[in-house]
Amino acid sequence: MEWMHAAGNTWFVDLKDALAAICLTGSGEAVLIDSGREERQELLTGLEARGLRVRAVLCTHLHRDHTANNLLLHTRHGAEIFATQAQINDREEVIPYPITTLGEEGGSVTIGGAVFESLPTPGHTPGQLAFVTPDGVCCVGDALLTLRRLAKAKLPYLEDVDTAIATMEALRQTDYPLYLASHDGLISRQELWETVEENIEKELEVYRQLRDLVQRPMAMDALVTAFMTSIGIRRSDVLQDVSYRATIRRRVESLVRAGEVEQRKGTLFPIKNR
Repeated sequence: MEWMHAAGNTWFVDLKDALAAICLTGSGEAVLIDSGREERQELLTGLEARGLRVRAVLCTHLHRDHTANNLLLHTRHGAEIFATQAQINDREEVIPYPITTLGEEGGSVTIGGAVFESLPTPGHTPGQLAFVTPDGVCCVGDALLTLRRLAKAKLPYLEDVDTAIATMEALRQTDYPLYLASHDGLISRQELWETVEENIEKELEVYRQLRDLVQRPMAMDALVTAFMTSIGIRRSDVLQDVSYRATIRRRVESLVRAGEVEQRKGTLFPIKNR
Protein backbone atom coordinates (compact mmCIF):
# COMPACT_ATOMS: atom_id res chain seq x y z
CA MET A 1 0.00 0.00 0.00
CA GLU A 2 1.56 3.27 -1.14
CA TRP A 3 1.93 6.07 1.38
CA MET A 4 1.60 9.44 -0.37
CA HIS A 5 3.13 12.53 1.17
CA ALA A 6 1.04 15.66 1.63
CA ALA A 7 3.13 17.96 3.86
CA GLY A 8 5.38 17.68 6.90
CA ASN A 9 4.16 14.76 8.99
CA THR A 10 0.90 14.35 7.06
CA TRP A 11 0.55 11.42 4.65
CA PHE A 12 -2.42 9.67 3.04
CA VAL A 13 -3.30 6.25 1.68
CA ASP A 14 -5.97 5.05 -0.73
CA LEU A 15 -8.27 2.46 0.83
CA LYS A 16 -10.36 1.43 -2.18
CA ASP A 17 -11.20 4.82 -3.69
CA ALA A 18 -11.45 6.50 -0.29
CA LEU A 19 -8.49 8.27 1.26
CA ALA A 20 -7.36 8.18 4.86
CA ALA A 21 -5.00 10.89 6.09
CA ILE A 22 -2.27 9.75 8.48
CA CYS A 23 -0.68 12.35 10.73
CA LEU A 24 2.43 11.34 12.65
CA THR A 25 2.30 12.93 16.09
CA GLY A 26 5.61 11.72 17.54
CA SER A 27 6.56 8.99 20.01
CA GLY A 28 5.50 6.27 17.56
CA GLU A 29 1.88 7.43 17.40
CA ALA A 30 -0.39 8.53 14.59
CA VAL A 31 -3.84 10.04 14.09
CA LEU A 32 -6.01 9.05 11.12
CA ILE A 33 -8.60 11.28 9.52
CA ASP A 34 -11.18 8.81 8.17
CA SER A 35 -10.25 5.16 7.65
CA GLY A 36 -11.35 4.19 4.14
CA ARG A 37 -13.99 2.26 2.23
CA GLU A 38 -12.61 -1.24 2.78
CA GLU A 39 -11.08 -2.97 5.77
CA ARG A 40 -7.44 -3.55 4.87
CA GLN A 41 -4.88 -5.56 6.82
CA GLU A 42 -2.25 -3.82 4.68
CA LEU A 43 -3.04 -0.62 6.56
CA LEU A 44 -2.10 -2.27 9.84
CA THR A 45 0.97 -3.86 8.26
CA GLY A 46 2.17 -0.50 6.94
CA LEU A 47 1.60 1.22 10.28
CA GLU A 48 3.27 -1.50 12.30
CA ALA A 49 6.22 -1.71 9.90
CA ARG A 50 6.83 1.95 10.71
CA GLY A 51 6.50 1.30 14.43
CA LEU A 52 3.26 3.31 14.62
CA ARG A 53 0.23 2.92 16.85
CA VAL A 54 -2.95 4.74 15.89
CA ARG A 55 -3.96 6.90 18.81
CA ALA A 56 -7.22 8.18 17.28
CA VAL A 57 -9.42 8.34 14.19
CA LEU A 58 -11.08 11.69 13.46
CA CYS A 59 -14.18 11.03 11.35
CA THR A 60 -15.24 13.72 8.90
CA HIS A 61 -18.52 11.77 8.80
CA LEU A 62 -19.71 8.24 9.41
CA HIS A 63 -20.66 7.06 5.93
CA ARG A 64 -19.47 3.49 5.44
CA ASP A 65 -16.91 4.43 2.77
CA HIS A 66 -15.05 6.53 5.37
CA THR A 67 -15.13 4.24 8.40
CA ALA A 68 -14.22 0.72 7.24
CA ASN A 69 -11.13 0.38 9.46
CA ASN A 70 -12.49 2.09 12.57
CA LEU A 71 -13.33 -1.16 14.37
CA LEU A 72 -10.05 -2.80 13.35
CA LEU A 73 -8.00 0.16 14.60
CA HIS A 74 -9.99 0.39 17.82
CA THR A 75 -9.58 -3.34 18.47
CA ARG A 76 -5.90 -3.66 17.53
CA HIS A 77 -4.50 -0.29 18.60
CA GLY A 78 -7.07 0.96 21.09
CA ALA A 79 -7.72 3.92 18.79
CA GLU A 80 -10.22 6.46 20.11
CA ILE A 81 -12.87 7.27 17.51
CA PHE A 82 -14.14 10.86 17.27
CA ALA A 83 -17.32 12.05 15.51
CA THR A 84 -20.19 14.48 16.03
CA GLN A 85 -23.51 13.48 17.55
CA ALA A 86 -25.32 14.50 14.37
CA GLN A 87 -23.19 12.02 12.43
CA ILE A 88 -24.03 9.29 14.92
CA ASN A 89 -27.75 10.11 14.66
CA ASP A 90 -27.57 10.05 10.86
CA ARG A 91 -26.23 6.51 10.69
CA GLU A 92 -28.85 3.79 10.58
CA GLU A 93 -26.60 0.85 11.51
CA VAL A 94 -25.46 0.03 15.03
CA ILE A 95 -21.93 1.36 15.56
CA PRO A 96 -19.81 -1.47 17.08
CA TYR A 97 -17.26 0.71 18.87
CA PRO A 98 -17.40 3.63 21.34
CA ILE A 99 -17.32 7.16 19.96
CA THR A 100 -16.09 10.32 21.62
CA THR A 101 -18.36 13.13 20.48
CA LEU A 102 -17.15 16.43 19.06
CA GLY A 103 -19.06 19.69 18.73
CA GLU A 104 -20.61 20.44 15.35
CA GLU A 105 -19.66 24.12 15.53
CA GLY A 106 -15.94 23.44 15.06
CA GLY A 107 -13.02 24.10 17.36
CA SER A 108 -9.96 22.00 18.06
CA VAL A 109 -9.01 18.64 19.48
CA THR A 110 -5.58 17.82 20.94
CA ILE A 111 -4.26 14.27 20.61
CA GLY A 112 -0.81 13.28 21.81
CA GLY A 113 0.20 16.94 21.93
CA ALA A 114 -0.87 17.57 18.30
CA VAL A 115 -3.66 20.10 17.73
CA PHE A 116 -6.23 19.45 14.99
CA GLU A 117 -8.56 22.29 14.07
CA SER A 118 -12.11 21.28 13.10
CA LEU A 119 -14.42 23.21 10.77
CA PRO A 120 -18.18 22.67 10.37
CA THR A 121 -18.88 21.42 6.82
CA PRO A 122 -22.48 20.14 6.79
CA GLY A 123 -24.46 19.52 3.62
CA HIS A 124 -23.16 16.23 2.29
CA THR A 125 -24.36 14.87 5.61
CA PRO A 126 -25.42 16.51 8.90
CA GLY A 127 -22.61 17.26 11.30
CA GLN A 128 -19.77 16.68 8.84
CA LEU A 129 -16.46 18.23 9.92
CA ALA A 130 -13.24 19.08 8.11
CA PHE A 131 -10.03 18.58 10.09
CA VAL A 132 -6.82 20.55 9.65
CA THR A 133 -3.60 18.71 10.52
CA PRO A 134 -0.74 20.53 12.29
CA ASP A 135 0.91 20.77 8.84
CA GLY A 136 -1.99 22.84 7.45
CA VAL A 137 -3.62 20.07 5.40
CA CYS A 138 -7.39 20.61 5.51
CA CYS A 139 -9.14 17.24 5.15
CA VAL A 140 -12.58 18.16 3.79
CA GLY A 141 -14.27 14.76 3.64
CA ASP A 142 -16.94 14.93 0.96
CA ALA A 143 -17.57 18.68 1.25
CA LEU A 144 -15.74 19.17 -2.08
CA LEU A 145 -14.95 17.05 -5.11
CA THR A 146 -11.77 17.59 -7.09
CA LEU A 147 -12.19 18.87 -10.64
CA ARG A 148 -11.22 15.46 -12.01
CA ARG A 149 -13.78 13.69 -9.81
CA LEU A 150 -16.44 16.27 -10.57
CA ALA A 151 -16.03 15.77 -14.33
CA LYS A 152 -16.95 12.09 -13.87
CA ALA A 153 -19.77 12.58 -11.36
CA LYS A 154 -23.30 12.12 -12.66
CA LEU A 155 -24.71 13.49 -9.40
CA PRO A 156 -22.79 14.35 -6.21
CA TYR A 157 -24.53 13.00 -3.11
CA LEU A 158 -25.83 15.78 -0.85
CA GLU A 159 -28.36 15.60 1.96
CA ASP A 160 -28.93 19.38 2.09
CA VAL A 161 -28.00 21.17 -1.13
CA ASP A 162 -28.37 24.76 0.11
CA THR A 163 -26.28 24.03 3.21
CA ALA A 164 -23.66 22.22 1.11
CA ILE A 165 -23.27 25.25 -1.16
CA ALA A 166 -22.91 27.52 1.89
CA THR A 167 -20.20 25.15 3.18
CA MET A 168 -18.35 25.34 -0.14
CA GLU A 169 -18.43 29.12 -0.01
CA ALA A 170 -17.12 29.07 3.56
CA LEU A 171 -14.26 26.75 2.53
CA ARG A 172 -13.41 29.16 -0.29
CA GLN A 173 -12.69 31.82 2.33
CA THR A 174 -10.15 29.65 4.17
CA ASP A 175 -6.43 29.85 3.52
CA TYR A 176 -4.69 26.53 4.09
CA PRO A 177 -1.77 25.35 1.93
CA LEU A 178 -3.48 22.09 0.93
CA TYR A 179 -6.94 20.52 0.96
CA LEU A 180 -7.48 16.75 0.87
CA ALA A 181 -10.70 15.58 -0.79
CA SER A 182 -11.65 12.13 0.42
CA HIS A 183 -12.07 10.41 -2.93
CA ASP A 184 -9.44 11.89 -5.22
CA GLY A 185 -6.53 13.65 -3.61
CA LEU A 186 -4.99 17.03 -2.96
CA ILE A 187 -6.22 20.49 -3.95
CA SER A 188 -3.78 23.38 -3.65
CA ARG A 189 -4.75 26.78 -2.25
CA GLN A 190 -4.39 28.16 -5.78
CA GLU A 191 -6.83 25.55 -7.12
CA LEU A 192 -9.40 26.03 -4.37
CA TRP A 193 -11.32 28.95 -5.91
CA GLU A 194 -11.90 27.17 -9.24
CA THR A 195 -12.71 23.91 -7.45
CA VAL A 196 -15.43 25.55 -5.37
CA GLU A 197 -16.74 27.41 -8.43
CA GLU A 198 -17.05 24.19 -10.44
CA ASN A 199 -18.69 22.30 -7.56
CA ILE A 200 -21.33 25.03 -7.27
CA GLU A 201 -21.76 25.20 -11.05
CA LYS A 202 -22.42 21.44 -11.03
CA GLU A 203 -25.29 22.01 -8.60
CA LEU A 204 -26.67 24.86 -10.71
CA GLU A 205 -26.50 22.59 -13.76
CA VAL A 206 -28.48 19.93 -11.89
CA TYR A 207 -31.04 22.59 -10.88
CA ARG A 208 -31.45 23.66 -14.50
CA GLN A 209 -31.83 20.10 -15.72
CA LEU A 210 -34.48 19.31 -13.11
CA ARG A 211 -36.37 22.55 -13.70
CA ASP A 212 -36.40 22.06 -17.47
CA LEU A 213 -37.84 18.56 -17.11
CA VAL A 214 -40.98 20.01 -15.50
CA GLN A 215 -42.82 20.95 -18.68
CA ARG A 216 -46.16 19.58 -17.46
CA PRO A 217 -47.65 18.47 -14.12
CA MET A 218 -45.54 15.60 -12.76
CA ALA A 219 -45.40 13.46 -9.64
CA MET A 220 -42.18 13.73 -7.65
CA ASP A 221 -41.22 10.09 -8.29
CA ALA A 222 -41.82 10.51 -12.02
CA LEU A 223 -39.52 13.55 -12.12
CA VAL A 224 -36.81 11.74 -10.15
CA THR A 225 -36.91 8.79 -12.56
CA ALA A 226 -36.94 11.09 -15.59
CA PHE A 227 -33.91 12.95 -14.27
CA MET A 228 -31.94 9.77 -13.53
CA THR A 229 -32.69 8.50 -17.03
CA SER A 230 -31.66 11.85 -18.55
CA ILE A 231 -28.19 11.67 -16.99
CA GLY A 232 -27.63 8.16 -18.29
CA ILE A 233 -28.65 5.94 -15.39
CA ARG A 234 -30.16 2.71 -16.72
CA ARG A 235 -29.46 0.01 -14.13
CA SER A 236 -32.63 -0.90 -12.26
CA ASP A 237 -30.86 -1.24 -8.89
CA VAL A 238 -29.51 2.31 -9.16
CA LEU A 239 -32.84 3.65 -10.40
CA GLN A 240 -34.48 2.24 -7.27
CA ASP A 241 -31.71 3.18 -4.83
CA VAL A 242 -33.43 4.96 -1.94
CA SER A 243 -30.57 7.29 -0.98
CA TYR A 244 -29.87 8.28 -4.59
CA ARG A 245 -33.51 9.11 -5.18
CA ALA A 246 -33.65 11.02 -1.89
CA THR A 247 -30.78 13.35 -2.84
CA ILE A 248 -32.62 14.21 -6.09
CA ARG A 249 -35.86 14.90 -4.21
CA ARG A 250 -34.00 17.30 -1.93
CA ARG A 251 -32.77 19.21 -4.97
CA VAL A 252 -36.34 19.44 -6.28
CA GLU A 253 -37.46 20.73 -2.88
CA SER A 254 -34.79 23.44 -3.16
CA LEU A 255 -36.23 24.41 -6.56
CA VAL A 256 -39.68 24.69 -5.02
CA ARG A 257 -38.36 26.92 -2.23
CA ALA A 258 -36.62 29.10 -4.82
CA GLY A 259 -39.87 29.52 -6.77
CA GLU A 260 -38.51 27.75 -9.88
CA VAL A 261 -41.12 24.97 -9.69
CA GLU A 262 -44.53 24.93 -8.02
CA GLN A 263 -45.76 22.04 -5.88
CA ARG A 264 -49.41 21.47 -5.04
CA LYS A 265 -50.67 18.37 -3.23
CA GLY A 266 -47.62 16.35 -4.17
CA THR A 267 -47.68 17.31 -7.86
CA LEU A 268 -45.04 19.52 -9.45
CA PHE A 269 -46.01 22.22 -11.95
CA PRO A 270 -43.93 24.43 -14.25
CA ILE A 271 -43.96 28.14 -13.42
CA LYS A 272 -45.80 30.01 -16.14
CA ASN A 273 -43.98 32.90 -17.85
CA ARG A 274 -40.69 31.79 -16.33
